[in-house]
Amino acid sequence: MGMDVYGLNPKRNTAKPEILIQYTDDKGWTKWDAVEADNKLDEYLAVQKAWEEDNPGRYFRNNVWWWRPLWNYVCTICHDILSEEDHDNGHSNGGYQINEKKAIAIAGRIDLFIKNGDAAQFAFEREKSLKESEGPNASYSFDLENLEWFGKFCEQSGGFEIC
Repeated sequence: MGMDVYGLNPKRNTAKPEILIQYTDDKGWTKWDAVEADNKLDEYLAVQKAWEEDNPGRYFRNNVWWWRPLWNYVCTICHDILSEEDHDNGHSNGGYQINEKKAIAIAGRIDLFIKNGDAAQFAFEREKSLKESEGPNASYSFDLENLEWFGKFCEQSGGFEIC
């Protein structure tokens, strides 16, 4: 289980490549059978990855083990931006939405905490405590690269929906 987070009005920095259009159905789903039948899987995946990196506001995903600590950290550093309702509903994949104003503020706060070193300190302390812990909580990871990608997503998402 995981969280699929979709930009509500994502900034489009580059046009969608033809290969991605060619192998997408009317509902936006990839036609994997056709990709594989045409022996285009490696090319498709490489182009898809590059396009997603160029357009980070479209989609962000984490499994539950990565999402929960990320969302908790974001809600902690954004305690004056996000409500308790935002925090609670952000832990389910029921389609809860964060508006563009909040998403941009989250991105700015993440950037600030990365630049001032607080996020690195948090990541270090969290990993240290996870190594000393047992049970299911030991699986909930956090790292700066994931936080940075989420910040880029928030900045360019136009608001987002957590599914």
